[in-house]
Amino acid sequence: MHRSRRPNEGRVLIDTSVWITAASPDGDRVVRRTVRELVVTGQAATYEIVIAEVLRGAGSDGEAEAMEAELRALDVLPCDGAGSMVAAMGRDMATPRQRIADLFVAAVAWRHGAALLHSDRHLSQVAARFGIPETAM
Repeated sequence: MHRSRRPNEGRVLIDTSVWITAASPDGDRVVRRTVRELVVTGQAATYEIVIAEVLRGAGSDGEAEAMEAELRALDVLPCDGAGSMVAAMGRDMATPRQRIADLFVAAVAWRHGAALLHSDRHLSQVAARFGIPETAM
């Protein structure tokens, strides 16, 4: 489980931490440009927990519906069977209290050979530990 996986055709799993910054009118320009480029080139990917976290921050049902449509237009990576991998990753980490959501993001990226784009120091620790290619914003 500690081996690195090669990125799958440049696919990048974008974490909630980056989506929130990119969606903010005052969000960092570099983050916004990076996300836009990944979406336009078809490299952007997401998965169910990220979608749920992003939608939780919507201001209204209408905003949530629009956000969900945009996210589901991306490559939505399945997370089938990731539970046992998340448990193993959690047991292997030096800090057993690693956030479950971060472990799921990492497990899904690892299973699909995707790189991670995030702004979360905890996710950086997981990516480094399991050899997942990453870009921290």
